[in-house]
Amino acid sequence: MKRLVGAQPNAKVVVYYSGHGATNSSHSETYLLPVDAEPYREERGGYPLSTLYANLAALKAKSVLVLLESSFGRDHGAYVLPPNLPETTTSALPPQPLSTVTVLASADRGQRALIDTSYDIGLFTRYLIEGLAGSADLYPVGNGDGRVDSAEIYAYAAAMVRLSARKTFGLLQEPVYSSAMTPMLTDPGEVAAKPN
Repeated sequence: MKRLVGAQPNAKVVVYYSGHGATNSSHSETYLLPVDAEPYREERGGYPLSTLYANLAALKAKSVLVLLESSFGRDHGAYVLPPNLPETTTSALPPQPLSTVTVLASADRGQRALIDTSYDIGLFTRYLIEGLAGSADLYPVGNGDGRVDSAEIYAYAAAMVRLSARKTFGLLQEPVYSSAMTPMLTDPGEVAAKPN
């Protein structure tokens, strides 16, 4: 990826992950887990989010958007993690906003990323797709300028996920956001300006 970004000035990078996440036993790191990872052995088979964020920040891309459809507790059961457990002190977000990296995660600490039963995809992913298709730019969330930025997509997806989680499951799912800037995600003018 570093070579690709280096060869493309003003590159915009999007990283989307849908799968398991976890927090280590000392509650000091969160991980993305591959399919074959052993439960409760995140340090051996997981990919630390701190490493991911450091590598993406070093890319020197114009902007990097990270979309995480995952839960980050130590329990991989079907139920929501109880609140106020020690693992809920570790966030999936960077400790401080990074200059070029924007992160949207589907659930806050200690919550489950729920599935949309109509589409069989994550609630967060469903509303990201709707928002990017233009719904996030509409009033009252967006400004109606025909472009969708990261703040609009977060506001739209978070509101819709909260509502759907409460109505469908009676549970709380609160997406989270970290950004030092507000990158544009869809811009019809930019697409039109690209050569064929």
